[in-house]
Amino acid sequence: MVTTVDLEKKFTEAMKSIARRADLKAYIEQTPAIYQLLQRAATKYVAGYNRQAGLEVGRKLIDKGYPISIEYIGENTTDIQSCEAALLEMK
Repeated sequence: MVTTVDLEKKFTEAMKSIARRADLKAYIEQTPAIYQLLQRAATKYVAGYNRQAGLEVGRKLIDKGYPISIEYIGENTTDIQSCEAALLEMK
């Protein structure tokens, strides 16, 4: 029997897979109906699209008692310079 948790995990993996594929992500961003649908779905997992927005949402969640984890670099970071820049920014 498939549970809600199982479906949620599969959905999460599907969203991550789409986000990691630059070609799919570009196509979706150019297709308004699909983009809006997936954007709404992703808001459950994405605190913000920049550091400041993510930190603001994180603070609100902490204030409500939620434990949080923030991934700042992102799924499409492909070179060491971008990784190092993100690391320096978060120090």
